[in-house]
Amino acid sequence: MSQGAPVISSNVSSIPEILDDAGLLIDPHDGEALLRAMRHLAGPSALRRELGARAKARAARFSWQAAARRVAEIYREALGRPRYAESPV
Repeated sequence: MSQGAPVISSNVSSIPEILDDAGLLIDPHDGEALLRAMRHLAGPSALRRELGARAKARAARFSWQAAARRVAEIYREALGRPRYAESPV
């Protein structure tokens, strides 16, 4: 996603929440659905370009630094410690 590749992914677990509208979601047990999705994205097309742009924009919203900050914040809250505006984590 971070490189602008259109994504085909499973429509189960937390993946739909992460992918949002930046890719095609399919039933992981439906081989025909996977085949149809792959055909939609094969070769140059407006859908391929649009999903690639959305994927890149969506991936830019996530970072390991932000995830580490959020985890540290959760631990501080669980321990009853005050939140810090900017943590060195």
